[in-house]
Amino acid sequence: MQRENGFSGWQRRQQLAKGLFALVLLMAGCVTVDFSARLPKGPLPTYESHEATYTSLVVQGETMLVGMTDGYAVGVILYNKPLRAFVVFVNLSEKTELVGPGLVYLEALYPLGRGQFRSQFVGTYTAEEYEAKVRNEQAWAAALYGLAAGLANMPQASSTYVSGSTPYGSFYGVATTYPTTQQYLAGAMAAQAQTQAFVAGLDADFQYLQSVLLRKNTLFPKKFVGGVVYFQARKAPFYHLYVWFGPKCFVFHYK
Repeated sequence: MQRENGFSGWQRRQQLAKGLFALVLLMAGCVTVDFSARLPKGPLPTYESHEATYTSLVVQGETMLVGMTDGYAVGVILYNKPLRAFVVFVNLSEKTELVGPGLVYLEALYPLGRGQFRSQFVGTYTAEEYEAKVRNEQAWAAALYGLAAGLANMPQASSTYVSGSTPYGSFYGVATTYPTTQQYLAGAMAAQAQTQAFVAGLDADFQYLQSVLLRKNTLFPKKFVGGVVYFQARKAPFYHLYVWFGPKCFVFHYK
């Protein structure tokens, strides 16, 4: 399983992996790929994989697992933190197929001993659900950042100890100097500028997220599409990733 944080830093590798995978399959008459290799053995999957053959492609250090049957091929990379999968569908058939995050399922498996496992399916976010989740988190982040920026830029009153003497005796005390109106305004403007820059960064992250999420698509013959599917976080030692494509179900094992 790949481990990588954040929305950016892996976009170029994703696009390269998607393009390479599709190019290899669509140019099957020119390039030979060995699909005879089987995936490592692990807990038995809940569903059969329709006798798909599997192999892997390594692109810039990232391993894409590939499943292929007559007319259909799927490539996947599973990431953690947050738990998500990069999925590529390649339609080699003569039929038009529907694809999307609703056809991607993740099963978490927990060892019980003696070769037994407890399984639980992890919830899959649609693109719209995950966008709403991220926007809500960003709204809270922006509000907290704005509060912190306001407190950090608020001018503070200063106090000094004073003492002296007069013909009538000695004196001492504390003299307090309060910020002026201009200083308060300058602090507020600085906090506003910092918050706006922070929000602009959140918006850029969100636009990138929108560009990579897998959405419902109609996939025509000899075409391909790919994107990221997010899952509800659930840590497990083993995973089975199921991807339905047309009449086929591809099963990928991870540990």
